[in-house]
Amino acid sequence: MPYKMIIHNGVKPEKILHIGDAGSDIIGANRFGIKTCWINRSQKEWKNEIKPTYTIHSLEEILGILVK
Repeated sequence: MPYKMIIHNGVKPEKILHIGDAGSDIIGANRFGIKTCWINRSQKEWKNEIKPTYTIHSLEEILGILVK
C-alpha cells in the first residue's frame, strides 16, 4: 500500500512521515524509506531491530516533529 501511495502522489519517501502505534506500522513504512513516528502511549520498550525515526507518547508531541 505505501508503494502505491508514493507512486500515485509522486512524493519522495523521505518526505513522508508515517505515524503508528504498532511495530508493524513502523517496520512496514521503514522498508519503503519512509520516516516513522511510533506513538508509545504505554511507555513500552521498542524490541524490534528496525527502529522508528521518532518516538512520542501522545499525538500532542507530533507538532514538535512536523515543524522541524
